[in-house]
Amino acid sequence: MARQIGVIPITGTIDELTFYETPDDGALVRKKSRVTGEMVKTDPKYHQTMLNAAEFKTAIHNGRLLRKALARLLFPIADGKLSSRMNKEMLKVIQKDTVNRFGERIAHGNQLCLLEGFQFNRHLTLADTFLPSPGIHPDGEKGAIQIEVPGFTPTKDIKVPKYVKHIQLISGAVVIDFADQRYTHEFYATERIVHNKEAIDEIQFTYRMNIPAGYTMFLALGILYYAPLDNVPKETISKRKRRRVKKIGGADDLVPFTGALSLVKVIAGEPREKKRASDNDGSAGWEMDGLGIA
Repeated sequence: MARQIGVIPITGTIDELTFYETPDDGALVRKKSRVTGEMVKTDPKYHQTMLNAAEFKTAIHNGRLLRKALARLLFPIADGKLSSRMNKEMLKVIQKDTVNRFGERIAHGNQLCLLEGFQFNRHLTLADTFLPSPGIHPDGEKGAIQIEVPGFTPTKDIKVPKYVKHIQLISGAVVIDFADQRYTHEFYATERIVHNKEAIDEIQFTYRMNIPAGYTMFLALGILYYAPLDNVPKETISKRKRRRVKKIGGADDLVPFTGALSLVKVIAGEPREKKRASDNDGSAGWEMDGLGIA
């Protein structure tokens, strides 16, 4: 992939070159494709391309819905390539569908458990920064599920840069029906925790475990880093994210500027009559949302 090394205020296509920009990689340029959309739609030799495109479209909309459901947890944790990374993983889930035909496969049932362990920040994983391993405890009698974080000592069990003064644990549970594009969600967070040698007792996040047929439950656990923004090195976060973080502000000038977030558990509900991806009335178009862009 060609990269611009100078400042060229160009976007769009000139002759055979297309100029564009990404949050992480900056300004890029690529050669214009000679294949037109009309050719792909009408030429029989592109039939398989159309089927692949249909499934990729489904993956895009499923990923978008999951990010939308978890949106409250994503900033400022998500990296600039979250959308494309999630689309790729969601496509792998769709390709495991053995019920529907190629081109009409969907994400459903236990296939979605492949997303367990997904990291929303590829630069900082939860396991790398937060050493205690959380436990997941479903309680069928009470209709609840609990994320249990064992007691820890911040300076010993949480790896952070020296300029990080506080941390905060965050969590969420979303229950999603990808066929009908519906979801419910719950979120919790601890108070800010000083990053020192003072021991912290066990922390529990408890959620209702109500998963209707055809729905899937996603449990997320994460950690936020707090620091004075002026102390955060320029190369640590993008200029775009820095501007957004600066707007948060705070009386003590401590702001959350990055962190880690992981899908720690995925639970599929009972199956129901399958709905074809082409029947999905909430997924028209090819729009690419900005949810999760750093």
